Amino acid sequence: MSQGQEVLGDQLAVPEDIAEALRDVTALDGEPMFDLGGTPVPNGPGAQEQPNSRQHTVMVPCGLRSAVDRHQYHSGMNVTALTVATVLVVSCQGAGGPEPTRFECHATTVGLGFWPEGHGPIASINAPEARDPHVEVTVGLDNLEEVFYFDARGEFIRSRADCDESSAPIPGGSVDGGVDERSATTLACSLGTEAVIWRSGPDQDPPSVAFTASGSTVATVTLTPDGSTLTYRPEVCTPGPPPS
Repeated sequence: MSQGQEVLGDQLAVPEDIAEALRDVTALDGEPMFDLGGTPVPNGPGAQEQPNSRQHTVMVPCGLRSAVDRHQYHSGMNVTALTVATVLVVSCQGAGGPEPTRFECHATTVGLGFWPEGHGPIASINAPEARDPHVEVTVGLDNLEEVFYFDARGEFIRSRADCDESSAPIPGGSVDGGVDERSATTLACSLGTEAVIWRSGPDQDPPSVAFTASGSTVATVTLTPDGSTLTYRPEVCTPGPPPS
């Protein structure tokens, strides 16, 4: 967690500038999406009150996944309703429901960024530091949309790609004719049918990700602090260098 951030069920304590931006975020019916409550207080014990140093408690309609730690505090982006909307994702699976592990995004092209040792800030894509081994899963060809971030500690951050979600065990089995990769890589898989994206559940160790198409596994990722592995079918998946 970053300083100034605390998640309590369906509540999030955020700095005042983010709270002000959230006032402008509305649902499709025009009603405010976030209920801002509480008296602003200094950010942390004994803190001197400075601009943007106070907190509001944000109430959300169902389970909130916050990417503020990853995108906002470390990237230094200006806070606007747009950037807040893209880094705060509300997952309405029902309070207390299982986290999604199966994603059908109605795309025949899926990809990922594989970072077996994490990475520092990447200015070319405005990415903040993320030192844990992790994978960032995307869909689409020309207009990439991120589906989720998943790391070796099991941290899962759902992004904004529009997908049908459910909870089911990740498929087992190996990748037929698979090629292993253990260095930082981008991967794009072009498939003849719509892909299904999987991730392991919160109690499964090590964290893992798989792509399937027509019931066949085309790529897998296993994430561990001391040695992560990407395996893919070279006839449908093309590796490339990571962004720098």
